[in-house]
Amino acid sequence: MMIGSAIINAVAFTGGNYLASYLASDGKVTLEGKKRHDKAIEAYNAPYTKYTCDRTKLLDWIDTIRKMKEKAKQDFTNTDYAITL
Repeated sequence: MMIGSAIINAVAFTGGNYLASYLASDGKVTLEGKKRHDKAIEAYNAPYTKYTCDRTKLLDWIDTIRKMKEKAKQDFTNTDYAITL
């Protein structure tokens, strides 16, 4: 029972603070904050997209090298077997 009351009190206090800060700023601060946030997201997305592309290329290259090594190992084994015959 006491824990439930504490949770309700915390939610009400947090909501009250949010409402008070929103009403005191007339929404202007919120709009400026949203603009800053949008610019930050745009600035983040371009490098992240490049990173994702480069990472995919690297992982593809690593996989290709691994397959080439496996094929070379198999060819070497097949050649040794053919010479034995």
